[in-house]
Amino acid sequence: MVRYLSLLLLSTALLFAGKGVQASLEISTLHPVVKEPVLLTLHIYSNRTDKVLTFDFNPLSTAQYNFKLLKSTEKKSSTSQNEISYTYALFPLKSGKIEFHLHFTYKEATKEEVKKFVTGSADELTYLQTTNIDVPLKPFTLDVSPLRSDTQLVGDFTLQMALDKNITTSDEQINVAYTLKGRGYKPEIENLLKLTNVEIFSSHEHFEDKLFYKELYRYAILSDHNFTLPSLSIKAYSPKRGRYYTLTTDAQHVTVVPDKVKPKKRFDTDTVFAVIKESANYLYFFIGGLFTALVVRTFYRKRKDRFVDRIRRARDPQELLHLLLASDHEKYHDAIETLEDAIYSKKKVSLRHLKRDLIRQSETQGTISV
Repeated sequence: MVRYLSLLLLSTALLFAGKGVQASLEISTLHPVVKEPVLLTLHIYSNRTDKVLTFDFNPLSTAQYNFKLLKSTEKKSSTSQNEISYTYALFPLKSGKIEFHLHFTYKEATKEEVKKFVTGSADELTYLQTTNIDVPLKPFTLDVSPLRSDTQLVGDFTLQMALDKNITTSDEQINVAYTLKGRGYKPEIENLLKLTNVEIFSSHEHFEDKLFYKELYRYAILSDHNFTLPSLSIKAYSPKRGRYYTLTTDAQHVTVVPDKVKPKKRFDTDTVFAVIKESANYLYFFIGGLFTALVVRTFYRKRKDRFVDRIRRARDPQELLHLLLASDHEKYHDAIETLEDAIYSKKKVSLRHLKRDLIRQSETQGTISV
């Protein structure tokens, strides 16, 4: 539960003589921990009808704290009283006492000036002239408590791990994804998995909505020997529950078995060139160049045909994903995302249609296969 207080000091109405405007400030707590989101809400009330009023409340972040706008609303009542509310999340970034001196801007313009601004011709159009008044709010002080030095997250988060298989071969990668999500202060963890003596490819995706954050860490790993995905441990603090907690994942052992099909021997072009040179030295450059061109052309054509054939023979999304990740990753980015959604998010995908599109793309653009 948010520790929401109605603080009399901060809710004092501010009356401007003859202006018909009132304002009050609410704050959720004066005793947060470092990086705890403190909810700050400013309510502005006005019953003026003779002038058009606008307001601006945009507190700036500093090295000591951050502000993030969560919402702003405007309500109009039948009694001509209007209410505008701004709600911000205030994040203190250091421990100790932090003083705040905030203000909002009150702008007014006559109805005649607004009408002239709206209906004027392009030649006569000028900026709307307003009278701007900065209105100070009553200062307040946050008494911010420190966190343990090993705390990596502030808020309420969860950590999930998805591994597609535990047994693979040296030419097939495994895919693992970690999903970190929850509400609180924005996670600042760039990488979760660190491995040595393996080939690893990674990507990091970020999503946020107000105080909700989702971090997706994807890894594709190739190895010619057995290895272990280590257990993960992330230290966190929950202001909502007032306690520390730890997010963990279990270690996963991966077994690498011998390849089922050994790679074919490459064509020995050096020997061919040597024979040609001995038998017909005067035709060396011509025949050698022609032969090289034919070999390279045949090699890439067979390589391309082999890649298309592997697409056709892919039995499921996992097998097709492995093939694309081991080829030109950027070229097949959209297809890779579609397959990952099918595997990790259980979204439906037509494998037949996807393979057909990939084959067309390969035939028109070519590919680099493994």
